[in-house]
Amino acid sequence: MSMVIQTSLRDFAKIGVLLIGISLLVIAVVVVHFYVFYFTKITSSTIVERPFTAYCSMSKAVVISANRDLEEVTVLDNRSIEVCRFKNIQKNSQEVCMVEDYGIYIVKYGDFKNVVECYKPATVIISGRPEEVD
Repeated sequence: MSMVIQTSLRDFAKIGVLLIGISLLVIAVVVVHFYVFYFTKITSSTIVERPFTAYCSMSKAVVISANRDLEEVTVLDNRSIEVCRFKNIQKNSQEVCMVEDYGIYIVKYGDFKNVVECYKPATVIISGRPEEVD
């Protein structure tokens, strides 16, 4: 009689482990479903697509790269004085605005602004004469 009880308890234990495994699998599927269908939509909707990118080269040139067709792009200095104006920049093309001084410049298209910094390259000063190496 005790042998039958032990065998039935082992069977219940095996069934319990099987049910726990199935429930964990169902929970994992629900979590993956939530991630794929809700979390990715939330994060992708918050990404702002930039209409252009801009940077300043060491030769005091503000380079504007258009990600779409742009009209009326202006480059302003740190006192909001217009330095350059472009009527039209085609998608996937670039324009160059030569500036006179190093400093901060604002590239503006509609309500979108990008700040670029033109900085003076570091100068290397060599003092003295080089020593001879034996």
